[in-house]
Amino acid sequence: FTSALPSSMMIGRTLTPGVFMSISRNEMPVCGLPSLLVRTRQKIHSPYCPSVAQVFWPVNIDPDADPQAARAIAVLASIMRLKVTAEIREALGATYSPSASSSLSSLYPGWGYVSAGAEVKPEDADKVIQAMEKIVSELRAGVVSDDEFSRAITPSLEALPQNATSNGYWLGLISQAQGRPDVMERGKLSA
Repeated sequence: FTSALPSSMMIGRTLTPGVFMSISRNEMPVCGLPSLLVRTRQKIHSPYCPSVAQVFWPVNIDPDADPQAARAIAVLASIMRLKVTAEIREALGATYSPSASSSLSSLYPGWGYVSAGAEVKPEDADKVIQAMEKIVSELRAGVVSDDEFSRAITPSLEALPQNATSNGYWLGLISQAQGRPDVMERGKLSA
């Protein structure tokens, strides 16, 4: 166990048993954020698998200090998932199951990201990455319809009453009661 920030490394061409893969990765500084933060995009090519196009955007949020911002990032990822599905799956027809998600770290506050990804044909990878970056540009500009917002938050809102009576939810909170009582207090729901 260490308290140092996780390190990142560049992965170039790699030979794995029986499979030849190449990974190309670009790192670009994020405008307006500390120079430590970069957004990355990555394409993975293999003769046995489709290409994986992924884009990561850094998020500088401490989920323990600012749980409301962490919830907002989760909603943003849900909206992004809807937009990625509409654009990459339905409009471009490039993949069946694109994804979008967020990850925030309590261990390393401020070390998190929002990502989008899809398995696509190698020839579609650049087009898909451009579509993902366009979606993020729209989200930064606040282009979110009422319908998209409603569809993004409804599953979470519907799960709240179920969580209040779920053993799994409460056991998850109780498991943190001694080491992180603040999480237990924040997670209380009325039955």
